[in-house]
Amino acid sequence: MKSIKLTFIILLLFIIYIFLSAKSYSTYVFDNLSNEVFRLHIVANSNSSEDQYLKLQIRDNVLSYINNFITKDTKKSDVISIINAHKDEINSIIKSTIEKNGYNYNYSFNIEKCYFPTKNYGDISLPEGMYDCLNIKIGNQAGENWWCVMFPPLCIIDTEMWLKEESKEILLNNIDQESYDIVSSKKGEYKVKFKILEIFSSFNS
Repeated sequence: MKSIKLTFIILLLFIIYIFLSAKSYSTYVFDNLSNEVFRLHIVANSNSSEDQYLKLQIRDNVLSYINNFITKDTKKSDVISIINAHKDEINSIIKSTIEKNGYNYNYSFNIEKCYFPTKNYGDISLPEGMYDCLNIKIGNQAGENWWCVMFPPLCIIDTEMWLKEESKEILLNNIDQESYDIVSSKKGEYKVKFKILEIFSSFNS
Protein backbone atom coordinates (compact mmCIF):
# COMPACT_ATOMS: atom_id res chain seq x y z
CA MET A 1 0.00 0.00 0.00
CA LYS A 2 2.83 2.34 0.91
CA SER A 3 4.58 1.61 -2.38
CA ILE A 4 1.39 2.46 -4.29
CA LYS A 5 1.10 5.78 -2.42
CA LEU A 6 4.77 6.53 -3.05
CA THR A 7 4.38 5.71 -6.75
CA PHE A 8 1.32 7.96 -6.94
CA ILE A 9 3.15 10.83 -5.22
CA ILE A 10 6.16 10.46 -7.52
CA LEU A 11 3.90 10.38 -10.57
CA LEU A 12 2.00 13.44 -9.34
CA LEU A 13 5.23 15.34 -8.71
CA PHE A 14 6.47 14.37 -12.16
CA ILE A 15 3.26 15.66 -13.78
CA ILE A 16 3.51 18.91 -11.81
CA TYR A 17 7.15 19.26 -12.87
CA ILE A 18 6.25 18.72 -16.54
CA PHE A 19 3.38 21.23 -16.27
CA LEU A 20 5.53 23.91 -14.61
CA SER A 21 8.38 23.33 -17.06
CA ALA A 22 6.02 23.64 -20.03
CA LYS A 23 4.45 26.78 -18.59
CA SER A 24 7.85 28.33 -17.85
CA TYR A 25 9.05 27.51 -21.37
CA SER A 26 5.91 28.91 -22.95
CA THR A 27 6.07 32.10 -20.86
CA TYR A 28 9.69 32.65 -21.88
CA VAL A 29 9.02 32.18 -25.60
CA PHE A 30 5.79 34.19 -25.64
CA ASP A 31 7.38 37.06 -23.68
CA ASN A 32 10.25 37.03 -26.16
CA LEU A 33 7.74 37.36 -29.01
CA SER A 34 5.38 39.89 -27.45
CA ASN A 35 8.27 42.08 -26.29
CA GLU A 36 9.65 42.39 -29.81
CA VAL A 37 6.54 42.26 -32.03
CA PHE A 38 4.24 45.23 -32.64
CA ARG A 39 0.90 44.55 -34.26
CA LEU A 40 -1.93 46.36 -36.03
CA HIS A 41 -5.60 46.00 -35.11
CA ILE A 42 -8.40 47.68 -37.06
CA VAL A 43 -12.13 47.46 -36.28
CA ALA A 44 -14.43 48.34 -39.19
CA ASN A 45 -17.61 50.39 -38.85
CA SER A 46 -19.71 47.43 -40.02
CA ASN A 47 -19.54 44.26 -42.08
CA SER A 48 -20.89 45.89 -45.23
CA SER A 49 -18.63 45.44 -48.24
CA GLU A 50 -18.10 49.21 -48.36
CA ASP A 51 -16.98 49.44 -44.72
CA GLN A 52 -14.77 46.40 -45.08
CA TYR A 53 -13.15 47.94 -48.14
CA LEU A 54 -12.60 51.17 -46.20
CA LYS A 55 -10.94 49.19 -43.40
CA LEU A 56 -8.49 47.66 -45.88
CA GLN A 57 -7.78 51.03 -47.46
CA ILE A 58 -6.89 52.46 -44.05
CA ARG A 59 -4.74 49.41 -43.36
CA ASP A 60 -2.81 49.78 -46.61
CA ASN A 61 -2.30 53.53 -46.28
CA VAL A 62 -1.16 53.41 -42.65
CA LEU A 63 1.18 50.47 -43.28
CA SER A 64 2.65 52.06 -46.40
CA TYR A 65 3.47 55.16 -44.39
CA ILE A 66 5.01 53.33 -41.40
CA ASN A 67 6.98 50.93 -43.63
CA ASN A 68 8.91 53.90 -44.99
CA PHE A 69 10.66 54.15 -41.62
CA ILE A 70 11.44 50.46 -41.10
CA THR A 71 14.91 49.10 -41.83
CA LYS A 72 16.79 45.93 -40.90
CA ASP A 73 18.09 47.73 -37.81
CA THR A 74 14.66 48.87 -36.57
CA LYS A 75 13.48 47.75 -33.13
CA LYS A 76 9.97 47.59 -31.70
CA SER A 77 10.72 50.61 -29.51
CA ASP A 78 11.65 52.55 -32.67
CA VAL A 79 8.26 51.77 -34.24
CA ILE A 80 6.45 53.01 -31.14
CA SER A 81 8.56 56.18 -31.17
CA ILE A 82 7.82 56.68 -34.88
CA ILE A 83 4.08 56.38 -34.28
CA ASN A 84 4.18 58.78 -31.34
CA ALA A 85 6.25 61.26 -33.34
CA HIS A 86 3.96 61.10 -36.37
CA LYS A 87 0.50 61.04 -34.83
CA ASP A 88 -0.60 64.06 -36.86
CA GLU A 89 0.41 62.37 -40.12
CA ILE A 90 -1.31 59.10 -39.14
CA ASN A 91 -4.41 61.04 -38.17
CA SER A 92 -4.40 62.79 -41.57
CA ILE A 93 -4.01 59.47 -43.39
CA ILE A 94 -7.00 57.92 -41.61
CA LYS A 95 -9.13 61.06 -41.94
CA SER A 96 -8.39 61.57 -45.64
CA THR A 97 -8.97 57.89 -46.43
CA ILE A 98 -12.39 58.00 -44.76
CA GLU A 99 -13.32 61.24 -46.53
CA LYS A 100 -12.08 60.06 -49.96
CA ASN A 101 -14.40 57.08 -49.63
CA GLY A 102 -17.34 59.42 -48.99
CA TYR A 103 -17.80 58.95 -45.22
CA ASN A 104 -17.58 61.14 -42.16
CA TYR A 105 -17.10 58.40 -39.55
CA ASN A 106 -15.62 59.15 -36.19
CA TYR A 107 -12.43 57.22 -35.53
CA SER A 108 -9.70 56.76 -32.96
CA PHE A 109 -6.21 55.28 -32.89
CA ASN A 110 -4.08 54.48 -29.89
CA ILE A 111 -1.16 52.32 -28.87
CA GLU A 112 -2.76 49.64 -26.68
CA LYS A 113 -2.36 46.04 -25.60
CA CYS A 114 -4.91 43.90 -27.47
CA TYR A 115 -5.80 40.23 -27.69
CA PHE A 116 -4.85 38.52 -30.97
CA PRO A 117 -5.86 34.99 -32.03
CA THR A 118 -3.34 32.62 -33.59
CA LYS A 119 -2.56 33.97 -37.05
CA ASN A 120 -0.47 32.75 -39.97
CA TYR A 121 1.59 35.07 -42.17
CA GLY A 122 3.02 32.94 -44.95
CA ASP A 123 5.28 30.45 -43.17
CA ILE A 124 5.37 32.54 -39.98
CA SER A 125 2.76 31.80 -37.28
CA LEU A 126 2.20 33.83 -34.13
CA PRO A 127 0.36 32.33 -31.13
CA GLU A 128 -2.70 33.88 -29.57
CA GLY A 129 -2.20 36.28 -26.69
CA MET A 130 -1.91 39.93 -25.69
CA TYR A 131 0.33 42.07 -27.89
CA ASP A 132 1.14 45.78 -28.06
CA CYS A 133 -0.49 47.25 -31.13
CA LEU A 134 -1.75 50.30 -32.97
CA ASN A 135 -5.49 49.94 -32.39
CA ILE A 136 -7.66 51.76 -34.96
CA LYS A 137 -11.43 51.95 -34.40
CA ILE A 138 -13.76 53.20 -37.11
CA GLY A 139 -17.31 54.54 -36.68
CA ASN A 140 -19.63 52.15 -34.82
CA GLN A 141 -16.85 49.55 -34.45
CA ALA A 142 -19.37 46.82 -35.34
CA GLY A 143 -17.48 45.17 -38.19
CA GLU A 144 -14.95 42.37 -38.43
CA ASN A 145 -11.49 43.03 -37.04
CA TRP A 146 -8.26 43.03 -38.97
CA TRP A 147 -5.28 41.47 -37.18
CA CYS A 148 -1.85 42.05 -38.59
CA VAL A 149 1.83 42.54 -37.73
CA MET A 150 3.19 46.03 -38.20
CA PHE A 151 6.65 45.11 -36.96
CA PRO A 152 8.35 43.10 -38.27
CA PRO A 153 6.37 43.93 -41.44
CA LEU A 154 4.37 40.75 -42.05
CA CYS A 155 1.09 42.28 -43.21
CA ILE A 156 -0.73 41.63 -46.47
CA ILE A 157 -0.96 44.73 -48.65
CA ASP A 158 -2.93 44.81 -51.90
CA THR A 159 -3.47 41.02 -51.74
CA GLU A 160 0.29 40.37 -51.77
CA MET A 161 2.31 39.07 -48.84
CA TRP A 162 4.78 41.67 -47.61
CA LEU A 163 6.75 38.74 -46.28
CA LYS A 164 10.13 39.28 -47.85
CA GLU A 165 13.33 37.64 -46.68
CA GLU A 166 14.16 41.02 -45.17
CA SER A 167 11.09 40.78 -42.94
CA LYS A 168 12.19 37.37 -41.69
CA GLU A 169 15.67 38.75 -41.09
CA ILE A 170 14.21 41.61 -39.04
CA LEU A 171 12.19 39.12 -37.00
CA LEU A 172 15.25 36.94 -36.38
CA ASN A 173 17.27 40.02 -35.40
CA ASN A 174 14.72 40.82 -32.70
CA ILE A 175 13.96 37.43 -31.14
CA ASP A 176 16.17 34.50 -30.17
CA GLN A 177 16.78 31.52 -32.45
CA GLU A 178 14.57 29.15 -30.42
CA SER A 179 11.56 31.47 -30.65
CA TYR A 180 12.15 32.03 -34.35
CA ASP A 181 12.38 28.30 -35.05
CA ILE A 182 9.07 27.72 -33.24
CA VAL A 183 7.08 30.34 -35.16
CA SER A 184 8.69 29.66 -38.56
CA SER A 185 9.36 25.92 -38.70
CA LYS A 186 7.09 23.21 -40.08
CA LYS A 187 9.05 20.42 -38.39
CA GLY A 188 7.10 18.08 -36.14
CA GLU A 189 9.24 18.89 -33.09
CA TYR A 190 8.50 22.58 -33.38
CA LYS A 191 4.82 22.02 -34.16
CA VAL A 192 4.56 20.36 -30.74
CA LYS A 193 6.42 23.26 -29.12
CA PHE A 194 4.16 25.76 -30.89
CA LYS A 195 1.09 23.90 -29.61
CA ILE A 196 2.46 24.08 -26.07
CA LEU A 197 3.06 27.79 -26.59
CA GLU A 198 -0.53 28.28 -27.82
CA ILE A 199 -2.03 26.42 -24.88
CA PHE A 200 -0.13 28.25 -22.16
CA SER A 201 -0.21 31.68 -23.80
CA SER A 202 -4.01 31.41 -23.73
CA PHE A 203 -3.77 30.95 -19.95
CA ASN A 204 -1.62 34.07 -19.73
CA SER A 205 -4.22 36.05 -21.70
